[in-house]
Parts: sequence; C-alpha cells; structure tokens
Amino acid sequence: MVEEADQSRIGEQSPHRRSGGLGLGLSICKKLAKILEGKLLINSKPGRGTKVLLSLPYNVTPETELLGEDRRPTLLLAEDHPVSQSIGKRILEMLGYDVTVVENGKSALEWMQRNIPDVILLDMQMPIMDGYQATREIRDFEQANQVSPVPIYALTAYALGEDRQKSIEAGCTDHLTKPISKRVLTDIIRKYVK
Repeated sequence: MVEEADQSRIGEQSPHRRSGGLGLGLSICKKLAKILEGKLLINSKPGRGTKVLLSLPYNVTPETELLGEDRRPTLLLAEDHPVSQSIGKRILEMLGYDVTVVENGKSALEWMQRNIPDVILLDMQMPIMDGYQATREIRDFEQANQVSPVPIYALTAYALGEDRQKSIEAGCTDHLTKPISKRVLTDIIRKYVK
C-alpha cells in the first residue's frame, strides 16, 4: 500500500505551518512505518512544500502457512493508548489473529470471563486496573473454573530484569518490551497456537 501527501496544501493557516512546525509528526510517522516494516520517503523543497511517500507491505501471510491450519486464533489485546491499539491490531490481524482490543485490565478480565483466547497481550500501565492486577485476577479465575492457563504477555516500555520479574510474579508467561516486532509476535503464534 502506498500513500502520498503534499504538505504544501495542508494546514496553510496554522501557526506551526508558518513557523516551520515542531518536527515531531514526521519523526513519529517514521517510527510507525518501521514498526510496520514499511518505508517513509521525504522530498522537501523550500518554498514549494514537502512530499511524503509512505510505503507499507500489503502481502498478508496465509493462515495455513503461518499456523498449519485454517482456524483463526483469537487474541485479546489490552492497551489504553489509541495509536498502540491501532498499530497492534493491524499487525496482529496481518499475522492471522482474530483480535479483540480493550482499554484496561478490568475490561480484559471481564472479556476473559466470557471468552477463552489463545493468547493475551496486556499493557502493564493502564487506568482502572493495570496489567499486573488483571493478570492475577485472570489466573484466579482460571484456577477457580478449572480453565487451562492462557499465555499472557506483559507489554511495557521497561526492560530491566526487575521489571520482567514483576511481570512473571504477577502470573505472566513472559515480558515483552515495546515496540514489539512482527517477528516476535510470529514466534509467539507458532509457540502457543497449535
């Protein structure tokens, strides 16, 4: 998929346009393109504007090749940041998951009590109920209802050993540091979805 925008016609009257902008938007876009394994090309001419070319891979890995069967595995993603929700859902669906997104740990627990997903990804820092508390309550629910433990992956920006230990002690299967590559998510699918 390729999208192109000519910024010479975008936001002509904004104060940032007149002063040259803050320089954050394209930097963020570049990072997002990298996460999605795409490319961001910029061609800027003073006084004439800037052209931005975003190229993203469109080939979706066939489920039969990735999973060895036709069943779409289910995944629960608990993440409170809208951008992370959108990117995470897109990547996971490209990998063949049927994805449900919730905004906090309480919603994750309530969804889990009605559905049993193949894998759960929980951001650890969420409002209402964080990922640590949600994991503990999910594990309690599984034990009380004789449900086989679902793999739960902690999602966090913190990469220290003590952070991983805190996630494991809460009951998480493992601890993943953001941003997470598509390769890591693929490995998770192959490991836990049979």
